[in-house]
Parts: sequence; C-alpha cells; structure tokens
Amino acid sequence: LLNLAGLSIGLVSCLLIVLYISHELSYDGFHSNKERVFRINYDVMMGEKQVLSPSVPVFVAPQLKNQFPEIEEATRFSSEWRPRTIRHDDIMFDEPGFCYADPNFFKVMDFKAVQGDLSTALSRPNTLVITEKMAQKYFGNASPLGERLNFNNKKDFEITAVVDVPDNSHFSFNFLTSHYSLDDFAATENNVEWNNPNYTTWLLLRPGADPATLAAKIEKWVNPEADPDQNTLHLPLESLTAVH
Repeated sequence: LLNLAGLSIGLVSCLLIVLYISHELSYDGFHSNKERVFRINYDVMMGEKQVLSPSVPVFVAPQLKNQFPEIEEATRFSSEWRPRTIRHDDIMFDEPGFCYADPNFFKVMDFKAVQGDLSTALSRPNTLVITEKMAQKYFGNASPLGERLNFNNKKDFEITAVVDVPDNSHFSFNFLTSHYSLDDFAATENNVEWNNPNYTTWLLLRPGADPATLAAKIEKWVNPEADPDQNTLHLPLESLTAVH
C-alpha cells in the first residue's frame, strides 16, 4: 500500500508538472505569425544605472516602419494604470484592463473574434473592442455591437467587436480602443523624445526577413556614430514567444 501510494502520488505530481510547464510554454503560440513578431525593448544607461523596459517612445513605431522595408507592420499597445469607471445605463463599475492599441493591432496579433470584424474594429476613434466577460457583464445575452459604454463619465465608446483572449496570452485587457481616441495622440506621435518610453511596440517582419540583420540596422539608426563607448541607448528585439 505504501509503495502504491508513493507511486500514485509521484505519477500525479509528474503529470501536473508536465501540464503546468506545457501551459507556460504555450503562451502566445496561437498567433499564426508568431515566428515573425518581435517586441522592441528599451535599453538605456542613466549614469551608471542600466534601465531596461519593454516599452519605447511613441515615435519609434512609425519611424521604423518608414525606414526599413523588411517591416510589414508596426503596432503599439499601452495600458491605463488605474481602474476606470465604465458605465452602461444603470450598470457602473470601476474596471481594470482599459487599454489602447493602434488600428492595425489585430493584423499583427491573432485573437479570435466572437462578434464583429477585428480587422476594422479600431479603424475609427472612440470605437471599442471588449472581451466576452465584459459583454456578459454589461449586456447579458444581448449583442453589444453598436452599443455604447461611457468612460469616466466623459466619453462614449461604440462597441465594434467582442474578442476571446485566451488564458495563454500575455496580453491582458478587458477593453481596447484606438490610440487615436486620445485627443492629443496624433500631435504627440511625431515628437522625437527618447525619454518617454510608454508604448509597447511590436514589429511584424516580412516573410524571409532576418531579425538579426534588422536589429543591426536599428542599432545603426539609433546610434549612427561608430564609437560604442558613446552609445547609451539600444533597442534590442525580442521574439513574441519569448516574452512570457
């Protein structure tokens, strides 16, 4: 009995460990272009302190897209750090997970649309993609498409799609709207200031493009001078499947 109990516990423990590790290694594996998607990280020396960040300044995405033809798409993602008040008629909650993305976000990341068309869902300002959980919470079994949710008692957002966000996605959001819903975003995205890295930026490379070659080109773009001792800022690339 002791031997059987020990063997059973050992087998069950091994099975649970295998299932856990398999789940962890599966993160972001559902994206069809995962082998061609890379995040730009921010690596800067401030005095004698190295600062690493998964986000870069706002202007990096459009400038890289214009500079390097091997980049098929460049898209940005950012989050509200505090809960925001979301209201529909008499239903009102302070909700976490209110996020922003560029209109082409769903061309780079493959999330499953439950309702609506994700390819055009963020094409206009003040449109909103919500998760299944939020759709059920605010609208029950009724379709939320075309309905509006109020944000912080200031602005209404039209719901254009409902999305399924799998458990094995490192992206976490309940509400997703376009960056261009922000009143001053279009004016700020051309500001070349390296000290404001607030936007997670993703590159979708064209088929056959070599990420190492592109990384070297980006390094030269950031640091055109040849003296490495003077280079304090770098933008290394990280594969989507390595992030989690």
